[in-house]
Amino acid sequence: MKKKRDRTEKIAVLGSIAYDQISTTRSMGKVETKNSLNLKITAPISRFGGCGANIAIGLSSFGIASTLLSISGKQDDAPYLDRLGSKGVPLNGIIRVRGKTSRGFVITDPQGEQFTAFYPGPSIRAKTWERHLLSLQEKLKNVEILICAPFPHTLTKITLAYFKKLKRRPLIIWNPGQYLDQLSQNEIGELSDSWDWFIGNAYEAKFMSREISEKKTIIVTDGEKPITVRVGGATSRYSFSFNRETKDPTGCGDAFNAGLVQSLVRLPMRKRIISRKHINQGIKAAQNCITRLGAQL
Repeated sequence: MKKKRDRTEKIAVLGSIAYDQISTTRSMGKVETKNSLNLKITAPISRFGGCGANIAIGLSSFGIASTLLSISGKQDDAPYLDRLGSKGVPLNGIIRVRGKTSRGFVITDPQGEQFTAFYPGPSIRAKTWERHLLSLQEKLKNVEILICAPFPHTLTKITLAYFKKLKRRPLIIWNPGQYLDQLSQNEIGELSDSWDWFIGNAYEAKFMSREISEKKTIIVTDGEKPITVRVGGATSRYSFSFNRETKDPTGCGDAFNAGLVQSLVRLPMRKRIISRKHINQGIKAAQNCITRLGAQL
């Protein structure tokens, strides 16, 4: 039975739209570009991806509408825009510019470790992005949760500044993903005062350790290990089991975010405190994702 979609867009998702090329390798151990200049891979399989679009489509699969704030390239974005529309994701938050849409190149080894290379897509001027946000002000003033997925630093900073100035400031969740280790410590520091929750994997959390305040809510995934949640300095760990066949971990973090947030947004704002229930919803969505090839349903 198809879920009834909530047309009130209480969530905004900042992040990329990308075409993914997904491959595997038989090389043992973590894929390390520093130790090998050559790597044999399987024939790439094309899938729709990009963290922002993955999360927006994931939310839509739960019947939750969101505003996707993103950029696409006019040269090749038509199939993706058709897909977003068919999944119930509004297109008015997307700027179309000249050039090619983002690309992600994902290689997974037998242990499930991934190496990702990405082309970030066409760039735009800061003023253009500022005007874009202002054109959406009637829609964005109702946003209660902003998810910041990987996106160019300058545009992320502008978006965070915009939402911080709203009369009703939303809960801001930062999921920096593959952009994190591209940022300097100064750039990470510039963003740290703006977000309320951090959701990332163990590598990202370790990279961020110097910038994480005990006042923040931190949610860390680490493969099959328990999920760690820290709120106000208190730490909880949530174990889980998984007995299904694993096909591809691409996009599991995005699925986790969508599952968790859709559970959270259904509650009144004053009750949006992380709990086992929300974590379980994220785990379930991620486990469904890992049993298929590609990030999206």
